Amino acid sequence: MLWACVLGVEFAHASSDGLKVPAAESFQDGVNFVADGNYYGAFQIFEKLASNGDASAQYNLSLLFLKGVGVPINYKSALYWAWQSHINDHEKAFSQVEELLEIVPEAVRIEISNETIDDLLNIARSGSKEATLDLAETYLELMNEPDFEQAYTWALIAQAYGLPNVADFLERAGDELDIKAKIAQQATASELFFAIRR
Repeated sequence: MLWACVLGVEFAHASSDGLKVPAAESFQDGVNFVADGNYYGAFQIFEKLASNGDASAQYNLSLLFLKGVGVPINYKSALYWAWQSHINDHEKAFSQVEELLEIVPEAVRIEISNETIDDLLNIARSGSKEATLDLAETYLELMNEPDFEQAYTWALIAQAYGLPNVADFLERAGDELDIKAKIAQQATASELFFAIRR
C-alpha cells in the first residue's frame, strides 16, 4: 500500500496533447492498478502511454523502473523514460533525471544520450517543430560533454519555427562558440531547416 500512496501522489496526469486511449488503458487505470497492487498491470499501461508521448506516463514508467515495482529495477530504462518525460515538460522529471545521473555510469549516460538523439533526429527531420528544441536541450544537458555546436544548430531551427523558450538554449550554446563556429552552425541550421521544410 506504500507504493499506492507514493505513486498515487506522484501520478498527477497533465496530458494536454489530446492523447486518446481506450478506456481500459487510460492513465487513471494505471494509477488504479498501482493502488490495487497490480504493479505489472500499471507497468503495461504506462509503457503503452509512454511510447505514445504521454509525459506523465513516461515519468511514472521511469519511477517503476527506478524502484523496481512491476518490473525489475533498470536504471538505464529509468533514465531513458525520465529524460523523455522531462523533454515533454513533466515538472518533476528533471529531478529524477538528476538522481539517475548520480547512479548510472558514464557509458549508460552516453548510450541513452545517443539513443535519444537518434530518435529525436528522426522526429525532427520528419517535420516535428518541438523535436528541434528537445534536441538542443538534449545536446546541452543529457550528454556527458555538451555538444554546443549541435545544440546551437537545433536551437536556431527551433527559433526559426517560432518556438517559445529558445533564447536560453541559444545563449548557453552560443556563449561557448566563437564567431567562426557560430557562422558555420548557422549555415548548417539553414540547410537543415530548408531540407526539413521542403
